Amino acid sequence: MGSTSKGGGSHEKAILLPATRRTPAHDRLHGRKAADAGTVHPGCENRTADKLVIRDGNSGQARTVTKRDKIDEFLALVKDVTFTPQRDQADRTGWRYQITLSDGDREFRFTTESIDGTYYDTNPDIRTIVDDFYRGLDTTDDE
Repeated sequence: MGSTSKGGGSHEKAILLPATRRTPAHDRLHGRKAADAGTVHPGCENRTADKLVIRDGNSGQARTVTKRDKIDEFLALVKDVTFTPQRDQADRTGWRYQITLSDGDREFRFTTESIDGTYYDTNPDIRTIVDDFYRGLDTTDDE
């Protein structure tokens, strides 16, 4: 998967992959510039998000998950989602869900509609994936 720039095109952008390949999202999670894409940087082989926060854009309610198996379940659900930049990049307001992944030192935040100000169509629809996951969380999954 490659990086994506604003505008048209059919480039893909990964949210977070298991730590075997570097991606723009992976670099942001670790606070690094996008260099040496496709390689694992030192100390990252077993490093992954240890906290997941999903905020509902309708209610404002946030659910925090710190259980490793639930975070891994979420990452498995979204790891193969393809992000295609929308042609219309006009500013918009609101979002369905905001997702924050953090590893204790860094965090990566995006919404189901955009990443870093770029609006995307997703395949499969990430809103449905996140909605199903969010609704399936027990209160015991919260921090």
